Amino acid sequence: MIRIGLIGAGGMARARAKGLARIAEAQLVAVASRTMENAQRLAAEHGVREVFSHYHELLASEVDAVIVATPNDTHYQIVKDALEAGKDVLVECPMVLHSERAAEIVRLAEERQAVVEVGFDTRFHPSDRNFREAVRTGRIGQPLWASAELVYSLTYEPEKWYWQQEATRGMMVSWLVERFDLLRRLCGEVESVFALQAPEVYAGEMVFQQQTCVVNLQFRSGAVGVVSASCLAPPGFRAGVVQVIGKEGGLWCCMGWQGDTAPTLRLFTPSGEETVGAEAQFDTVAQETGHFVQCVRERTPTENPPAESLAALRVAEAAVASVRVGRRD
Repeated sequence: MIRIGLIGAGGMARARAKGLARIAEAQLVAVASRTMENAQRLAAEHGVREVFSHYHELLASEVDAVIVATPNDTHYQIVKDALEAGKDVLVECPMVLHSERAAEIVRLAEERQAVVEVGFDTRFHPSDRNFREAVRTGRIGQPLWASAELVYSLTYEPEKWYWQQEATRGMMVSWLVERFDLLRRLCGEVESVFALQAPEVYAGEMVFQQQTCVVNLQFRSGAVGVVSASCLAPPGFRAGVVQVIGKEGGLWCCMGWQGDTAPTLRLFTPSGEETVGAEAQFDTVAQETGHFVQCVRERTPTENPPAESLAALRVAEAAVASVRVGRRD
């Protein structure tokens, strides 16, 4: 039985706890949060007896692995401390906010031979897997162009950590890193980046930046791509379409959010269109949590190891630099 400690008590922590409840080989045995009341409430919901007000206390307990579901700017220190304490780690995306710190996590994980999974849960959706498989097997030929969008509505609440620049480093790092990861997996490594942003509706030095932006990518393969995003859409208006055009066809899919209508993968070739449906209400968070537990048990590599997260983060940092100086980076 893998003993899991959960650090955090917010929405993602609750989703992870729910996923763990379905896994026979793992047990949630401890919860830690700076807000003791929230930690106690989550622990009570899942029959967990050990509750801590600081994650250091949890790391000192008899847990085999930890799940880190805390504000983004806290990930680095918690993950570092967990690895140094000999724990395996599942950390929500983004792994950390700076590439030099991500490189340190990669090094530590290798030195400690730790299992580390970064929470890019969209990798576990059947449509994502079908998409990648269609590209990998050459069904559309060599990719020439790819696009991914992330459009949603986010109520302006400046007191919330996710509206604070210091806690997120902006949209390109905290939210688009997963889309950069997706296009890297489809088209290969990125060679250059050119990014633009629209005027920010909610401005200020400490306010979440790049609220609406476009990031153009040139891949080493010669393919080009674009990632576009906005968190300022009206309520109910959201989109997550991913498209790829290859030398022999194209792919289209809306890879949306938990609980959305099941997406359909559309494959276009000279012989016509083929559609592949996906299971409705597919729980990617639960699937990823189960995968992490399996990797801990079997000591096998994870779906999204820290080195992959580091590569996507470097693309995000190049996009931030491009916006800042107004040139290709």
